[in-house]
Amino acid sequence: MINMKILITGGAGGIGSIVAKRLIKRNEEVVVFDLETNKNLHFANQNKKIKYIWGDIRNIKDVKKAVKGIDVVVHIAFILQPKSEIDTKYSRDVNVNGTKKLFDEVNKENPNIKVIFISSTTIFGITKDEKPPIKKDHEIKPVVEYSKHKAECEILVKKYIKNYVILRFSEVGHFQFNWSDFEYMYRIPVNQRTEFLHAEDAATAVVNSIYSKKALGKILVISGGKQNQVYHYDRIKLVYQTAYGLNPPPKKKFTKKPYPLDWYDTSESQNLLNYQSKTIYDYANDIKETLVYNPKIIRFFAPVIELFLYNRIFSQLYKLIFDYYYEKQK
Repeated sequence: MINMKILITGGAGGIGSIVAKRLIKRNEEVVVFDLETNKNLHFANQNKKIKYIWGDIRNIKDVKKAVKGIDVVVHIAFILQPKSEIDTKYSRDVNVNGTKKLFDEVNKENPNIKVIFISSTTIFGITKDEKPPIKKDHEIKPVVEYSKHKAECEILVKKYIKNYVILRFSEVGHFQFNWSDFEYMYRIPVNQRTEFLHAEDAATAVVNSIYSKKALGKILVISGGKQNQVYHYDRIKLVYQTAYGLNPPPKKKFTKKPYPLDWYDTSESQNLLNYQSKTIYDYANDIKETLVYNPKIIRFFAPVIELFLYNRIFSQLYKLIFDYYYEKQK
């Protein structure tokens, strides 16, 4: 028996793909709306019970087709950092204008459609001088384009959507690594408070919010809980040593400029959605188990790998390669 028809924008990506597979197991009719890239097509070939609509959220015809007959929308599609900071005009067109077009079409299709919007705790801005944990009613002070877009979209949700849940995710640990991840790592100070959120737990929060009546109309902070409240460098050190057998990068490579991450009060979201089950130790071991190469081989070549990863010249090379592929995907 099919229960609901659920649309996931950006559903072939990290969290979206996990949510999609979870919902299929619940016998829901799942529609993924995403870009037709090689990576997304590979996911589609491996998960054929899901329906796919390839398109661009900026294109009204594509969006109209995607929302046809939908009961629930999980809106994940968004240009992330650092792409959002590289080309602000393009990212705003996708993130803010695209979201507005989606909501317009949702209301035309059926104003009662439930929308789960994935926001971010980075909208709180820099909170390093405040006493943690940061609560959900903290003042909104976004400092980067990505966060500004999320804050604007939250306003759009509350203005245009009748039935909604807003989930503010903290930093999510994922397994789909990009060239930009190496550069991003250095943008956070070594002593920055960060609260890790496992992608599996993030997906659980999304799935449970679809079925929760008590979560309707709420804004919830979604993060890993006290067991995952760590400092940035300690997290990097744990993951590199446990998963890869590598020494962490030298501390001098990391910025000293504070970043919009912190430790959060997730008591309400955990009570409503019951999603926290994984720790950063689970994450490190998960990476180790999913490595293409044997960890022993990585450890054997560790000195060479570390030189390649941590050398300033190679770091710039990563950035050039990332920028090249980013332009090709636009």
